[in-house]
Amino acid sequence: MGSWFRLLSHAPVFGASNVRDSFGLIVDTLFNPIQYLKEESLRLTLFLVKEADSRSGLLALDELITGDRYLFVREAYVQRRGCLVTDGQVEDDFGDF
Repeated sequence: MGSWFRLLSHAPVFGASNVRDSFGLIVDTLFNPIQYLKEESLRLTLFLVKEADSRSGLLALDELITGDRYLFVREAYVQRRGCLVTDGQVEDDFGDF
């Protein structure tokens, strides 16, 4: 998918995503064992602890953001997603310069 096919979600709960991520979210939800716990309060507690732990791991990185926060986060997401999709292979835009 080209960069024109990006669909960035602005929902603060889900963060930035695209169409490919949406399908992954559905599959991840279906295979998440927490989803099948019968006690709703336990499910919610485990979900919130997981999300709080994820966010706390990113707090130190907030200091690295410079300039427009939205643009910085969007571009960081797009670059990370591109790296994951191509298994870390970087295209050399300059060729044999």
